[in-house]
Amino acid sequence: MTDEPDMPPSMEEQAAGWALEVGHDPEKLVQAEAWCAADPARRAAFERSRAMLGRMDPALHGLYEKGLLLQIGNPRPVSQETHAPPKPSYWKYAIAACLGGLVIAGLAISAIGRSQVSIQPQSPPALVPTDDDTPQVLITRAGEVRNAILTDGSRVILDTDTKLLVWIDHGRRKLELDHGRARFDVAHDPSRPFTVSVDGATVTALGTMFDVERRSHCQVKVLLLRGKVAVSPPCRANGKVTDVARRELKAGERIVFADAVVTQPQAQPEPAPASDSQWASGLKNYSDVPLKEVLAEVNLYTPRPIMIASPDIGEIRVNAELRIRDTDSVARNLARALGLTVDNSNSNQIMLKK
Repeated sequence: MTDEPDMPPSMEEQAAGWALEVGHDPEKLVQAEAWCAADPARRAAFERSRAMLGRMDPALHGLYEKGLLLQIGNPRPVSQETHAPPKPSYWKYAIAACLGGLVIAGLAISAIGRSQVSIQPQSPPALVPTDDDTPQVLITRAGEVRNAILTDGSRVILDTDTKLLVWIDHGRRKLELDHGRARFDVAHDPSRPFTVSVDGATVTALGTMFDVERRSHCQVKVLLLRGKVAVSPPCRANGKVTDVARRELKAGERIVFADAVVTQPQAQPEPAPASDSQWASGLKNYSDVPLKEVLAEVNLYTPRPIMIASPDIGEIRVNAELRIRDTDSVARNLARALGLTVDNSNSNQIMLKK
């Protein structure tokens, strides 16, 4: 008896595979978007799979991502995350086949329902807001990066040293970034705009992916990876937002409010460097960036910072790809590339010297 040849995955299974890949590694979004762009049917299948994935039991996410996701509303402890290596392809396609099958089954049931009975619109998932309007709180410590799935199916990646407050119920999706940086992959729901506030600034979206960063008071950066968002400036004098002050971003744009003084309406959308979105993967490409700026970001991830022996070292321009969460590796690679030496004699810091 001869083995029958493997059947190629169906479009629904491929779409489910991309949905899983993007959920596990947001950097795969560009490849997924290219796959979708070839055929509107692919786009529709991809969105169906993502919606189905957002509604699934978190056990399936755990099988693919081995517990790196935190289900908001059903929390479980999550230790400091290290992004796992890619899983064997047979797991990915087995899960994708199951997910694709569920999507197809859902479409078939929906079609039968339309032809035979009157189907009432499904109500939103049962959520349990607290009586005193207490938010759910997500926190990461220094050096920790964490993934979370919100109760509406939206996904969040919290960068190091981040605090996020979440209010989600039948009528709203409101979040507040107290400090740090987060990526939001928003589940589409026109009836409940998804709003992130920070220092009085607001970012409003329906279904999109964007980053919000706040490291100092009134200094806010918003980066749009997909879709469209409206951004109002932080720290407004009268608390009001005019149409002139509000800005809309397109995919690949960012807006930076870098001045703590209330002059924020002057900030304008601008093309975002490709490296702006790379923090989520932990591997970042720096091109002609002063060393002091590189170290400022790297040191966010460690209790043992990399220091420089003299100010002139901080002005050296860096062109390198670095694993920003691995401080020892960063120090070694920078020293090798820039002709510096590494001094590890102090247990509290790493020193770069000429």
